Formats: sequence, C-alpha cells, structure tokens
Amino acid sequence: MSENAKTTRDTVAFFAHQRSGCWMYRIEHVMKGLEKAGVKTVLFDMNTDIEEGVYDRIMSVQLYGAYPFSFEPVLKQFKANGVKIVYDMDDALELVEPTNPFYHSVMKDVGSVDQILAYADEVTVSTPQMAEFVKGKYSGKITVVPNCYLPSEWTYPRPQRDGIRIGFAGASPHVSDLIEIIPTIKKLQDKYNVKFLIMGFGQSDYTTWYKQYRYIAQPEATKELRKLDALLSEIVFEWIPFVDYTLYPQVLTNMALDIGICPLKSTPFNNHRSAVKALEYTMSGALALASDTIPYREDDNSIKVTDWETAIEEVIADGIYRDNKRIDHLEWTQKNRNLEDKLDLLKSVYVV
Repeated sequence: MSENAKTTRDTVAFFAHQRSGCWMYRIEHVMKGLEKAGVKTVLFDMNTDIEEGVYDRIMSVQLYGAYPFSFEPVLKQFKANGVKIVYDMDDALELVEPTNPFYHSVMKDVGSVDQILAYADEVTVSTPQMAEFVKGKYSGKITVVPNCYLPSEWTYPRPQRDGIRIGFAGASPHVSDLIEIIPTIKKLQDKYNVKFLIMGFGQSDYTTWYKQYRYIAQPEATKELRKLDALLSEIVFEWIPFVDYTLYPQVLTNMALDIGICPLKSTPFNNHRSAVKALEYTMSGALALASDTIPYREDDNSIKVTDWETAIEEVIADGIYRDNKRIDHLEWTQKNRNLEDKLDLLKSVYVV
C-alpha cells in the first residue's frame, strides 16, 4: 500500500444489516455522532461487492450482531487492507431463552459471533455486564458505549389525553415480561380510570399478531403466548402496531403515557440488556417504572419496582410526585445519555 493511500484513510464504513431499533442505537446513532464530530462515514450494501479502491479511504469498519451467512471473506479483506474491525455486541445472544419466539432463528445464526470476534480489533458493548460477558469470549479491547438518544429525534409535541395512561412498549421477545404485569393492570382497572396501551409487538391488531406468532414460536414460547392471551382477555387494552424505528419517537410521544412500564424478569439473557426502554419513556414525557433488575439499576431514569401494584398506585395517587420524579429522570438522562456528549468516546473507538 502506498504512503499516499495511508494518508487518505478518513472514513468509517458500516453495514445496513437487520435495521431495527437496536441497530439504530448501536450503529445508525453512532455513525450520525461520528458525522457530527467531523468524521466521514459510508454505508456498504450487503449485496454489492466492495470496490477495491474503496479500501484506501476506510480506516475502520463497524459490524453488528449475528449473520445468517459467513462473513469471513469480507473480514479477511478488511484485515488484508489494514482496516480496523469494530464489532458491536448489544445482546448476549447465546443466552436467549427457549421462551423467546425467535429462539431457534437466533441459535441458527449465533455461530457467526465467534467468527467475527476472531477478527475483531475492538468490541463495543452497551453495558458493563455485557463487557464482562464478552471478556469470557474475547481477549482484545472492549469499550462500553451506552445506548444514547439523539436530541433531534425527540422534538415532537406531546398531546393532552384523558385518564391515567399506562403503556408497555416492546417487541415480541418480551411476552414473558408482559405476562408479569397483566394481573396488576387488571386490579388497577378495577379501581381507577386506567387506560393500558401495548405498543410494538407487530401486526395491525392483536388477533392477527397472536395467530401468526402462535405458529412461529416453538413449544416453550407457545405456552407463554397462550398464557398472555388468557390474561389479556381479562383486561381492556389498546393495541398500537409495530412502526418503523424512524417513526418510533413520534408514536411513543403521541401516545402521551403518564407511566411507562419496564417489567423485566431476571434471567441470564435479560441481565445483559440495557435500560434503553426507560430512556425512551423518559424522553417521551412519561414516568418510567422498571423491574428492580440489573439493567435498570445502572441508570437513574426509572423508579425501581418490586411490588408493581403498590408502585403504580403511588404515582397515580400523587401527581406532583409523579411529575417531579419524571423531571429528575429527564435531567439525569440529558446529562448522561445525550449522544452529542459522547463524541470523543466514539472517535476514540473509530478514528485510527
């Protein structure tokens, strides 16, 4: 490689594999942060060969998650061309439980994680717990880059709506967590004018979603789905379908939740998650209540809960307390989870 080629390395490359909310936080936000810091980025298409001359300007490349194919030929090319390989691990995929509807599809692809780790020059993770998990698999540099928000994405006006609005926003892998809260919602609806909203699981209506996932899920997950279905038949709820991650901040804000709940069972997989759900509720103007589990203890943007009925009743009864706690959480989030304050951290990872 010529000396001139070395001096032109000024760009970070990334791939648009499995675009989702997780990809948004771990990849898209990071790349936008680098751009704001004056670092060039380029998106590579999975289905297009990388032109040979492109390598001359790439100083590092970002990979993420598991892949349903071997990435080794591309990894070898990056290595041969002196490109730093950064691999982000946001989830401990090997620890996914059989009750997860996507368990078998995850297990099918999880072998690619070790393949990429064998070539990675640095690994980024979202929490200290994930850093400890990765240390058992990887001896190189590991950097904690917490999930952060972009201020420009949370500018939507929050409407006024009637009643006490309690919401659960999450994807289908959270079925077992949602089950934990439904009996409490039933008791609360017997006492108060509580509107319960479920957002993000999938199809345009609950019945369609349930019928589809009943056949996608394996036996362990199907049992959980049936349990959820029986519990939901006893309460009144509003179903908000899945939306593209680019619309998520607008939709969550427009739901105008008073309380956003983050029930999370303490399992090996869940204990390596982050508190991003509490961050989102907080940014939307809701008060976040979260299970007193490891991920939520790390961040001060939620009330930690062991008794859901008592905790929710307390914030329903005292509107001033609810507003003050929400403001406290917002101030902590703005101080600690604004991506624009992490630009030096990002540059330390990607700029070579």
